[in-house]
Amino acid sequence: MCMCLDSTTTINCNAGSDVHLGAVDEGYAGDIEVVNGITAGDNVKLVPHLFPDHLEFLELSFTLGETSATVRTKKPLDADTESLAEVGSTLYYSVMCDGHAKYNNTRKLKINDLNDHSPVFDPKSYTTTVSEAHDVDTEVLRVEATDGDSSPENKKLTYSIAPASQDFMVTNSGAFILKRTLC
Repeated sequence: MCMCLDSTTTINCNAGSDVHLGAVDEGYAGDIEVVNGITAGDNVKLVPHLFPDHLEFLELSFTLGETSATVRTKKPLDADTESLAEVGSTLYYSVMCDGHAKYNNTRKLKINDLNDHSPVFDPKSYTTTVSEAHDVDTEVLRVEATDGDSSPENKKLTYSIAPASQDFMVTNSGAFILKRTLC
């Protein structure tokens, strides 16, 4: 698990560039990259690349006359937010040279989804009545839960009964099945 990012890049104000910065775990907050190679007197700015709403996570720290700038988070990165989950939990942005020529230096940062959401049942509570006459090996109740994580492996649900029951079993689809005749 990487919770830190140590990226130093060099900007290309003559032609632009495309840089993949690696990956961080969701929840990361801090510096994303230090951008070097800015010509003294030139300006740089943070601009959208592909997805304008991705800039809600970032800010650029730069003082005119300096030769480096820092891109950092404004808030912790969350792979499960809709704007990131829709694009594979990848953050896209660009650092633009704003001098004589305006070249974009595009960036991609992968945000690793953590299994940080518990399943939520809808409705929260289920009740049913099962009589002694109910047929064995038939469904008596179905429950449904969802998980707010974005990656398939972290949103996969497995249903179980605790403590184990002699009378009922539950399938991975949330169906409770009567295993034996009730007395």
